Amino acid sequence: PYKNTNKEMYCIGLSFYYTLNQGQKTRLFLYQGNHYYYSKSEWESWNNEKESFIENDIDNYFNNSLGIGFDLTILDNVSLNIMAGYAGYENFTQLNLTGEISLLYHIPSKNK
Repeated sequence: PYKNTNKEMYCIGLSFYYTLNQGQKTRLFLYQGNHYYYSKSEWESWNNEKESFIENDIDNYFNNSLGIGFDLTILDNVSLNIMAGYAGYENFTQLNLTGEISLLYHIPSKNK
């Protein structure tokens, strides 16, 4: 979340993973990702009669993705994650290929 006097912005996401094949240092999985974005900007405008009023610009949309991924464990708690698939952007008004590469740190678990 982000907010100042003229703008506020919020993002939230939730992803689901299903492991297809688990190796000692690798994992192949399917994923389904969801992302919601909301922003609101406001500013003061003036008309020809020198009267002021507040204008708002609100933007909100939902992104959804589906694809396959590969996870490679580099160190005990560090892995490289590569994902590719399709995504519906801005409330499914656009459909396009999507890809992501990330370096992840896994917090150690006492149950390990």
